[in-house]
Amino acid sequence: MKCVGHVLSNRRLKGKIDSSPKKAEGLAGSPSVHSPTQHPVAKIKPLLPSEEPAEFEALQGITVTLNTSTNWKTRADCIDAIMDIAVDSSELLGRSGKFMAVLDSLAKALTDANVRVSIKAVSALEKFVPLFKPNIEQNAMLLLGCLATNLCSTNAPLKNKSDTLIDLLVDTVENVCLVQPLVHISLYGNPRAKPTIISHLCGIFAELS
Repeated sequence: MKCVGHVLSNRRLKGKIDSSPKKAEGLAGSPSVHSPTQHPVAKIKPLLPSEEPAEFEALQGITVTLNTSTNWKTRADCIDAIMDIAVDSSELLGRSGKFMAVLDSLAKALTDANVRVSIKAVSALEKFVPLFKPNIEQNAMLLLGCLATNLCSTNAPLKNKSDTLIDLLVDTVENVCLVQPLVHISLYGNPRAKPTIISHLCGIFAELS
């Protein structure tokens, strides 16, 4: 916690983790962790329903089944079905109004009651995150909260893969989008997850110093 407390008191970071409405709007205008150059979070042009490909009609049923099925194999198959559509139509899905239902379902699957489904969800998101960088930047807390839960798992493969996915998030999206969620988890999350979360924070902060 000393590392987090020290950095939170550093004047250089106050603008990055200010949660005022002005700063929240300005996440896109905050300096990137990787470079002093500013990298705005990309604006996403909404996709009109009439522009959606036919396969998107199946997404609602797939996400509902993933959220409600009592059969773990069915839930696992739903993740595969989502990924087939996501990979084939990533640009359109990222602009679709159906995107959030997809991301929410995959995030919930991260903490599925069956560890095999959870591991499949982590593996799917390893492919999913790079395809939807702008969308993920706007919804980082959704994924990080679930991944923090997995860091407390007694299942070593799930725990390790979840940590690796956090690494991927750090490497893929603008780190300024991750600071607030990670600080929140480090302060209020499960104590068993905090050491790993703080380690990721310190890695980000080290690049800022």
